[in-house]
Amino acid sequence: MPKTTNVFKKVLVVDDYEAHRERIIRVLKSCGYLKGNDIVVEAEDGEKAVEIARTEIFSLITMDLCMERMDGDKAIEIIRKFDTKTPIVVITLWCGDESRVIAETCGAICAIEKDRVEFTLPEFLEQYGFLNPSGA
Repeated sequence: MPKTTNVFKKVLVVDDYEAHRERIIRVLKSCGYLKGNDIVVEAEDGEKAVEIARTEIFSLITMDLCMERMDGDKAIEIIRKFDTKTPIVVITLWCGDESRVIAETCGAICAIEKDRVEFTLPEFLEQYGFLNPSGA
């Protein structure tokens, strides 16, 4: 199935825990990245994320590293073989130097710790120009 382009934002949120996916979505809405007609697609593991990313275009992908069936680093490596442009942000439980190196090595643009996602995800989005200067 061919991919189509979007005039709205479409985000793929990948995490094996529904509560973590919901938290990330709340942060994306509260900081003004996601608005009214924007779409969020959720996946519970890397395998499903790869399957979805093959057929849809996203403005942003968030990815956990440790998941059942396929970890995030492997999923990112596969996604990068057919999509080199979509920004991928790793959001993981323990975000030390090792997680940052893994994230960057497999093709993500940064790694964020889940415990600080309310602060660091909006900062990242603003720093890289995904939010307008007012944050809305």
